[in-house]
Amino acid sequence: MSKDPETISDSKGKHSSRPPDYSLHSEASSSSGTQHLLPRHVSNPSLTSYPPQTPQGSYPFTSSSQATITSQPPRKVNMNLKEIKGSRNGRQMPVDLREKRDWSSRLFGCSTGGDTETDTCCMACFCPCIVYGRNKTRLDHLSNHGLPEPEGGTTGGECAAHALVTSLFCMAGCAMQAPLRSTIRDRYSIRGSGAGDLCTSICCYPCALTQEHIEISAEENSFPRGVGGSTGVYYGG
Repeated sequence: MSKDPETISDSKGKHSSRPPDYSLHSEASSSSGTQHLLPRHVSNPSLTSYPPQTPQGSYPFTSSSQATITSQPPRKVNMNLKEIKGSRNGRQMPVDLREKRDWSSRLFGCSTGGDTETDTCCMACFCPCIVYGRNKTRLDHLSNHGLPEPEGGTTGGECAAHALVTSLFCMAGCAMQAPLRSTIRDRYSIRGSGAGDLCTSICCYPCALTQEHIEISAEENSFPRGVGGSTGVYYGG
């Protein structure tokens, strides 16, 4: 009578549809070297416990060798300064059909209309060469590089030249300031004329310097905060 190979009887006569998992285990003895069929969980001690023991250095990694990530690396923000542009009408002054506008501050408004440039006005009264030198270097930096001057304007050669000319000729400083005022007007599309710039520079020298300082500051502060010397007050995003 043939037996089903998948049905095997154990010692108690009970039938099992699946045979026990046997493996060939070599048992060395002093008398003879014999081989016995033993269950696999006996020949492989690692299967006697659950979960199975994983040898060190194999996959999956144990908790002691697994690296723990506590935080993500910071995202790098690349700001291309060449693509950043400020506004030449930082305070959004109204313009006419010819796209001309007035100054951002009044001539005698160094401490009115939100402008607190009293210190600049006082410096322009007693040391006009310093304010003139800073205005000149800041304007040149904006024109040449398109960015605010990082140090807020220097008082180097321009300041020394203005002081020397003014000490030799009393009204020579006004003659130096008038062309700078015209350049500022042209850059920001402000109404006026060369004759008016000269008269303003002669009659209201400190106030004219302060007004020009405020106009340049409006463009500088239209850049994002931290670009050059900008405070980002008029930055529109």
